[in-house]
Amino acid sequence: MLRRRTRRVGFTLVELLVVIAIIGILVALLLPAIQAAREAARRSSCQNNMRQLLLACMLHEGAKKHFPAAFNPGGFSFVTQVMSYHEEQSLHDIINFDVNWDVAPNFELSRREIAALRCPSRGTIEPLQLEMSGNSTVTESTARCHYAGIMGAVHRDCPTAVVNVEYRIYPKHSAQNMCGGANGPIAVNGMINPEKALSAREVTDGLSKTMMLGEYSWELGAPRSWMVAANDTTLGNGSWLYNSYNVRFPIKEAYRQLGTNNALQNGPYNNNDISLGSMHPAGCHAGMGDGSVQFLADDTSVKVLRALASCFTADNGNELYTTARGAVVE
Repeated sequence: MLRRRTRRVGFTLVELLVVIAIIGILVALLLPAIQAAREAARRSSCQNNMRQLLLACMLHEGAKKHFPAAFNPGGFSFVTQVMSYHEEQSLHDIINFDVNWDVAPNFELSRREIAALRCPSRGTIEPLQLEMSGNSTVTESTARCHYAGIMGAVHRDCPTAVVNVEYRIYPKHSAQNMCGGANGPIAVNGMINPEKALSAREVTDGLSKTMMLGEYSWELGAPRSWMVAANDTTLGNGSWLYNSYNVRFPIKEAYRQLGTNNALQNGPYNNNDISLGSMHPAGCHAGMGDGSVQFLADDTSVKVLRALASCFTADNGNELYTTARGAVVE
């Protein structure tokens, strides 16, 4: 009796390996596209976060006839001044503005995370100084604000390297501390001004040509939380400012150094001169005075950055200002 042969249906080992290899190649080709799509979504979300904070600053100007200042009595940041226009009214109502930021209940509130102040491309936690004023202890936290106010521009070699015009620096700083030490100068030619709260009509360079906010979501060191503007509430000689910075160096150059176990160290750059930067590929966001958000490439000329940071076009009495289209130096 003849046996009937049955044919087995299936893949041979070689065929299976070929299929696996093809799938692996397709996954390898698709992963970069998936990552790029995710980053595009994060970048769009970051842009929206900055736009909302810009809108809050503009609503503040519309209601009070001036933009928020970089520094408020008590050492509070510009962020705390616009919380009522940023859907944080309930948090604003429990902050005690009659005392300093590091007095209860403010000190505990300063540790809270506000998601809309953070870039989604940045990690969930990062080094931050969360202790009382004057304490340099560094802790991992989510309470940082990635969108800082622009106080204005400063020459790299201020105040000696001046061509034609000079950026104005906070007058209470001595010549010895203007450009040296751990703190450095404080610019007072920008829209988020530490010396006075500016109105829209005082931005003579034009709102669309002047930066009001900049993105600071890269590895810049260990700043204070979103609530803090200054550890020296007199804003005197040698003050350290937070959540508002000068524009003095190129994107992703100037940072504060962290030592062993994230301990804060002095140098290599002044605290007030932290550079713009982000975790987005090839650049970072800048918020303009008219409410628009621009993406600045990492290789943007520092001359252009300083010109965008200053909001004045001419002299104002005996005080010297820069022009956004005038001569500046490296």
